[in-house]
Amino acid sequence: MNKIKSAIVLGIATLTIAKQPLQAAEPILEEHVKTKPKFSVGADLGFSTKYMLKGFTLSETPVMQPTPYVKYGPFTATGIFNYDTRTTSFNEADAFFDITLPLKPLTKKLSLSTGYNFLTFPNTRFHHTHEIYSAISYDTLSKPSLRVIRDISQGSGYYTELSIKHDLPISKSISISGNALIAHNHHLNIDSSGLSHATIGLATPFSIGKGFSITPNINYQYSLNRDFQNELWGGVIFSYFH
Repeated sequence: MNKIKSAIVLGIATLTIAKQPLQAAEPILEEHVKTKPKFSVGADLGFSTKYMLKGFTLSETPVMQPTPYVKYGPFTATGIFNYDTRTTSFNEADAFFDITLPLKPLTKKLSLSTGYNFLTFPNTRFHHTHEIYSAISYDTLSKPSLRVIRDISQGSGYYTELSIKHDLPISKSISISGNALIAHNHHLNIDSSGLSHATIGLATPFSIGKGFSITPNINYQYSLNRDFQNELWGGVIFSYFH
């Protein structure tokens, strides 16, 4: 139980890029500066039957998660809030800062991401914490992505996740999105090191007007380690973007 509770000091979802790759990305950043960056805002309001994070079950009761964000060129700032219906209070408030750049000198389909997360836990006994992360993704049929997360304040160890995703359009306003991932946990709030869990999910976004959508989803987690459990959960996400 303590291990599950301690996992709440981790952030939600991508990983520390080494200095050498960052140097290789400098010409890409210069290209973004030459053109006027695009500005956009949006927000998600998610409802889920339980709160899952990095394979840990952090809440067995339904939760609500407002998630506003602002984008400016390759930069994104996101706020993530978690409302627990059992305690009727917010128990998490996070700020994520991300930069994602395509490797245009090599290919337009390959992208690198890195960022910093600040996580706080109001109405709980847990302390705030910090994360750094990096990720690499390839925009192809299965959209493979590899991300690594490191808690640099309260936690220890690493969390690595390999995921794929495929979208199947049904009509102009409806599509079916399937996703799967397998994760490796190296002493991150557990004593062991190895594969932790695998997850599959299905979502169906519905466009309900310009800038608005609704996305019901269902997910299943299969445990690959005794520190984790098999879980089934679902929910719906209301989205707005401009």
